[in-house]
Amino acid sequence: MVWVALFAALIALCGSSGRQHRPESLPGRLTSVWSAETSADFDSSAKLIVIKERAIVAPAPDGALTVRDPRSGRIEQTITADPGWNFDAVEVLDDRLYTAATSELGPGVDRFAAYDLRTGQIVWSTDLRIGVSLQPMLVTSRGIVAQGYEARVLYGLRLTDGKIGWQTELPAACSDGAATSTPTAAVFLFHCAGTEARLFSVDPAGGRVSWQRLLATDPAGVDGIDLLATRNGDVLAQAGTTLRLFAPNGRLIFTAPSGMTCGGACAIGENGSDIAISLQDGAHALSLLDIDASTGRLRWQRNGDLITWHHPVLPIGSGGILYAPAGSAVVKDRSQFLPSFIVALRTDTGRSTVFPLPTTDSIAMGNAAGLVFFWSPGPRNPVITAYRGDGAPMAQTELGGVRASDWPDACTLLTPADLRIIAHGYVSTPRKAALADVTWPKPLTCVYVGPERKDPVVTLSIAWIAASQQQADMLVATKLAAFHTYTYGETQRIAGGYLVPDDTLAGRRDRAMIVGGRAIVWLTVPGHPEDARRLAPIVAARLSNAYG
Repeated sequence: MVWVALFAALIALCGSSGRQHRPESLPGRLTSVWSAETSADFDSSAKLIVIKERAIVAPAPDGALTVRDPRSGRIEQTITADPGWNFDAVEVLDDRLYTAATSELGPGVDRFAAYDLRTGQIVWSTDLRIGVSLQPMLVTSRGIVAQGYEARVLYGLRLTDGKIGWQTELPAACSDGAATSTPTAAVFLFHCAGTEARLFSVDPAGGRVSWQRLLATDPAGVDGIDLLATRNGDVLAQAGTTLRLFAPNGRLIFTAPSGMTCGGACAIGENGSDIAISLQDGAHALSLLDIDASTGRLRWQRNGDLITWHHPVLPIGSGGILYAPAGSAVVKDRSQFLPSFIVALRTDTGRSTVFPLPTTDSIAMGNAAGLVFFWSPGPRNPVITAYRGDGAPMAQTELGGVRASDWPDACTLLTPADLRIIAHGYVSTPRKAALADVTWPKPLTCVYVGPERKDPVVTLSIAWIAASQQQADMLVATKLAAFHTYTYGETQRIAGGYLVPDDTLAGRRDRAMIVGGRAIVWLTVPGHPEDARRLAPIVAARLSNAYG
């Protein structure tokens, strides 16, 4: 999806700023602290979301930028683009917000501006007629670096007034690269002549190349360039099948084993003393590694499928807790269970726990002020929610505190007798489900096969048993919003629940999301939406009798 690439290009890692390591205890749940609406078009607004200790910046539904206190979500400032201009890049440094915007009249002029975060007043604004590429805008304590549309031309802008202080060209044979920034440097990784990939660290104050490294690549050439930086200035560079981690001064810290790379997008998190990287070999996720940032020593190694590959941002809090969306080793059938599942992992030991969010289809965004932030679909517009880690892991943490024994037997919710509205002679077959280390005493899925080949195979799966009615309502609301946000298709309210698109069957509305009290169930009748509509109230009534 588009937003995956945007995150990989934008990634802002918010660990501690020093090499200290203060491990915390693993939390047992994430408690919502505040939520706020963002722009309706997440694909284009993702690059405008910045999460820092000083401020949370995100586009509002009306297109303005809101600056919020990360602890409370209170709006401190609202920044509006000049008429006829659209924000294309945002960054926060100390007490200033830096923006880059393009004109609605077309390319040719780019407008850079700086705002005082304390007052919201503009400090300076400058228009540059140099065809600057606004992705990325690299803001460091030593200046701003922008990249020309031809990629090889770099421009240095002064922090004080936004004027061009210098410009330079990289070698003529270099193009098609990636860029990121450290606290004091702009870093570029370019595909150069032949199979070379060159890594440059540029001083934003004068344009001098502080150091450069050549990344050896395989004979097939450079395919897949990625570049990330930690808050401490360490640089992770991938070119083809070569992946290396460098210190701020260019010293090599770590080289990944041959053939192991980040795959489509690097996933990295840091907490001052350690850096976590998820690596894969070919199409398979193999390992989640934690590396000592000072020595390059491998601290621990876990199954790479512990986290998902669809979210390359792995924020690590100041207490050494990494939060990441759970992978297939945790949730083997992601399409069944309704919540988004989060892995919390201690970076000093590699120990982890899993718990559900109260929303579906959530994306990890970053962390600040002891909180972790997720994006999720909302009833009108997407929302950013701040969560706080609370409590301690306990039995059935993965189920949000509901005991596995409290979940129903799926085959009792719909019987062969109920299916006589389709055909006589249906036979039910129970199936198990897997989620982390949970073992259910009853089957969570039931498959019903009719007497003839023309009869549809009916499937009923338990999507979730919430701990409260409020949690169930939130899950249903965000899932309905997700159908709308991701344009899977329209939903339709029916007795007992909703007819929803089945993304495994070309978006046809022959699947029902059935709700009864705090229980939610999927019912799929391929090619027979009217039968799903007729069966839904029967299942909903049985759920309501047991779960309110």
